[in-house]
Amino acid sequence: MKARMQTYSSVRPRLWLIDGYNVLHAVVLKRKRDVEWWQPEYQQRVLEWVTARLETFLPDAEHCSGDEVIIVFDASRTPPADTAPQHDVVRIVYAPNADAWMVSRCKEASQSAQAPSWCSASGELYEGTGGAHDRMHPVVRLVTADRSLADRALVHGASTVKPWAVDMCR
Repeated sequence: MKARMQTYSSVRPRLWLIDGYNVLHAVVLKRKRDVEWWQPEYQQRVLEWVTARLETFLPDAEHCSGDEVIIVFDASRTPPADTAPQHDVVRIVYAPNADAWMVSRCKEASQSAQAPSWCSASGELYEGTGGAHDRMHPVVRLVTADRSLADRALVHGASTVKPWAVDMCR
């Protein structure tokens, strides 16, 4: 099934944004409403879900420095370091409005003064020129089942994938 993601685009994005609580409800809890789903242990479960799929997000990551996977959670403040999940490859961001933060990041990537770059599925670095080919291969891929968020990210050139589709690519 891994080929399914690769046919989505022959050039993979350099930045993956993961809609944390959306992924939690869509594939980790499988839509079950847990009383305290906002607690750090559930954020840890999302981190575990993502890290178990790092090969999907960053195949041959050693060939392409600068690739990022960021999980974004809604939170008015960052939890204390001893309770927040941490990982050496996956970064976790807490934002008062996670959707707005992700859309802003997509917009920043699309408006970057520097030509975007991506790694091909084989790990070769491709430097963008700003032409039509670049617009066909977004630098950002957003993992979410939230249609409204996906639509706002698409406006800024991001591509999107549903959380359960990530599992089909493993």
